[in-house]
Amino acid sequence: PVLIGTHSIDECEAISQLLTSDGIDHNLLNAANDLEEDRIIREAGLLGSVTVATDMAGRGTDIILDAGLDGQITSNYVRLLGDLLDDGVGVVTLHCPTNEAAEILLSAVSSSDLGYRVVTATKDREIKVVLQAHDVATHGRSTDMDFGLGLFMIGAEASDNARVDHQLIGRSGRQGAFGTSQFFLSVEDSLLKDIGPSSTTLADTRSDSAGRMFREGAPLNRHLEQLQENAEKDAESRRTKIEEYTRVFEAQSFSYYRSRKDILCMEDFQAFLGDLVAAKAAQLLQRYFPGKLVDDYPRQFAGLSEELDLDYNVSASSLRGADLDLMEEGIAGLLNERLDRTRERFTNSEFNELSTLLYLQTSDELWKDHISHVQSLILTTQLCGVHGRGDMAAFTLISFESYDLFQTRIVDSFLPKLAGFPGVATGGPQPPQVELFQDVMQIVI
Repeated sequence: PVLIGTHSIDECEAISQLLTSDGIDHNLLNAANDLEEDRIIREAGLLGSVTVATDMAGRGTDIILDAGLDGQITSNYVRLLGDLLDDGVGVVTLHCPTNEAAEILLSAVSSSDLGYRVVTATKDREIKVVLQAHDVATHGRSTDMDFGLGLFMIGAEASDNARVDHQLIGRSGRQGAFGTSQFFLSVEDSLLKDIGPSSTTLADTRSDSAGRMFREGAPLNRHLEQLQENAEKDAESRRTKIEEYTRVFEAQSFSYYRSRKDILCMEDFQAFLGDLVAAKAAQLLQRYFPGKLVDDYPRQFAGLSEELDLDYNVSASSLRGADLDLMEEGIAGLLNERLDRTRERFTNSEFNELSTLLYLQTSDELWKDHISHVQSLILTTQLCGVHGRGDMAAFTLISFESYDLFQTRIVDSFLPKLAGFPGVATGGPQPPQVELFQDVMQIVI
């Protein structure tokens, strides 16, 4: 039986088409036909079966070899040797994977009446058995072939992770059974495509029975192992960075949803609203009179008046010429008066619910924008970063600065919405329903 391991469904399908075009019956085991997995695995250990599978398909399940499989395989080899003799082949060299396999082959050849005799049987280093026809004069040709027992596993491509290849190799030769594994690679494989032409000097060039050239050898195997080791180190480095990015974002997510939960659990939103108004008043004073310093009072006060008028429909004329130490309290008073006019159009419970839902809707909208911004920061850091830990530190700093700005933007957007929210007198039609995003409601629930 033969198991061909691939890394993807596309590779499975491509190999399946090649086998079909050559008239080779086979089973296909991948995520696309997992309903037949049990049957395919049961048949995978039968003599002559060919199974093409992804490296993930059927994991955790042993391929049970057919009873007496090794004897059937050996008998087929003996019949093949007889056919070669009839075809004029005088010398056959059989390469065996283990000394035990060579012993089984020698025993079968000795007990048969083939026209071959054992010339050499090297079982230490090369582990090969060389058979020669009794009548060499009429059998001048020679051939080489591999002798194997149990399941033969073929790897279609080496993985970037050696552990994946070892798991695939472990499909054969399980629980003391015979088995052989071999990988057939291409310079177009993802692991090998960047090796460069110098790598050809690492391997011996040989040709198969069809005249196709290939390379193999211990130096090439060691080079492939080094490539896999380097690829695993790169992957580990990427995973570490992703974990660091994730920790930064998780800290912000935890802070946001914790504060969001606190707001949902508030029985009276008004105290929190008062804190927002005070924070906004301090922000406006700092924006137009930084450090309570006067540089150009008419210009500075005009900017403050314009923002209050445009965002809150409030006149700041009463604050002109006021002491800057009292300006912040005056701005807060104007904002509270504007919010009181909105509050008059609703009952206390209606205004409390309206304020809560409007604040949550505003923060949820801006939270999505913040997530997109953080994702852009991560991508920029990954593409342009060249300073290692310094890049991560810069990302962390910028990300948390962005989170602070996000908190400020919530207040900047929420208060004008609440101040200008349309409504009617108490007892009339209810105010428009403010709904949360569906995905946010799922989180809340």
